[in-house]
Amino acid sequence: AGCSGLSGAIPSGLFGNLSGAPKNSMFQGTFYGCYGLTGSIPSGLFGNISGAPDIYMFYRTFMYCSGLTGSIPSGLFGNISGAPAGNMFQATFSGCSGLSGSIPSGLFGNLSGAPASQMFQSTFNGCSKLSGPIPTGLFGNISGAPASSMFYQTFSGCSKLTGSIPTGLFGNLSGAPKESMFYGTFQNCSNLSGSIPSGLFGNLSGAPATYMFQDTFNGCSSLTGSIPSGLFGNLSGGSVNAMFMRTFNNCRGLSGYIPKDLFENITSNSATNCFTNTFASTNLYTTCPCGTKPAATGWGATKVNSRAVCEVGTKANEHWDNGTCTTDCTLGVTRFKSSTGLDYPLLSDPTGVHNIYFGYNNGVCHVPLVSGAANNAINVSFNGETYHASQPDEIMPTGFTGQPAPVSE
Repeated sequence: AGCSGLSGAIPSGLFGNLSGAPKNSMFQGTFYGCYGLTGSIPSGLFGNISGAPDIYMFYRTFMYCSGLTGSIPSGLFGNISGAPAGNMFQATFSGCSGLSGSIPSGLFGNLSGAPASQMFQSTFNGCSKLSGPIPTGLFGNISGAPASSMFYQTFSGCSKLTGSIPTGLFGNLSGAPKESMFYGTFQNCSNLSGSIPSGLFGNLSGAPATYMFQDTFNGCSSLTGSIPSGLFGNLSGGSVNAMFMRTFNNCRGLSGYIPKDLFENITSNSATNCFTNTFASTNLYTTCPCGTKPAATGWGATKVNSRAVCEVGTKANEHWDNGTCTTDCTLGVTRFKSSTGLDYPLLSDPTGVHNIYFGYNNGVCHVPLVSGAANNAINVSFNGETYHASQPDEIMPTGFTGQPAPVSE
């Protein structure tokens, strides 16, 4: 460790023909800071170890070996199986900026059981040339209560990783959060794409923990789609410092609205930085769109960083008969009137096949037309003139629950 003057490649077979169970700290810091080493990591470097992991066994093994190149060999860590151990792969490849290629499937063996603290903290942090998708099942079949810093900055700075985040990547977590458990896990993984998987973090419940989701997706600018309902489980209790600080910051591809249940049972918004820049620089709605309404959350706010927390509205709240659309699309005229004198209400709920979409007051509203394909001659204006439809339906569209209002000319 720290032999910065060493050069050349790591010899194949350096550690002989090892076999048997890993031991406490056996390869801790072995090549730590040896940034003069070059070439690839030899296949079979650590022999054919097998059995249950032990604490610190590959802690900082190649940390800051920036001169190493090529791919991480498949089966590098043998056939490990059993319950995770604390710090077992903490910072193993951290700062190995020259390693390239895909992360091998099954790299960490066949892990199963309860998480351990710092088990994958910073494992690939700063491996900026690793490419390809994150393998499904990379971390085995982990289940049980979270542990502190267990996936802290695991892939942080891996800007060339591509593809979607695998469903079930973190196993089947359940129980109370722990501090820093997903701090910066995918930070600046700017080429990960697709939607965030539903249930990615398992079935969390209980009181929030400090820094638990700080920077988790910060800088993941290629992720798309909506934030899944229930992504953070069923958290309840008072807010704590930095718990969601910058979680989705600069995720420019995210769209839609913030689900009501994301923070529903968090009872206050008073802790330091608990929602600082959580949704900054995203395309999430700033006002609730038609068909949704502002959500009542446990901490009493309907916005986070000027992004709207919404829920699907009810029919009674979606019509415009003497009311307003949930995107604040208030109009001086509340009904369409045809050239034959028939009229019908304007609704925010797009119940028909043919719909009008128009902007008003920086919002987008919908007017459903249910009278068939001939609805083409529509004139929409905001100057108090009568709105016209060529063939409006004489019957109010399905879902209209208000009473007819006087026709406004």
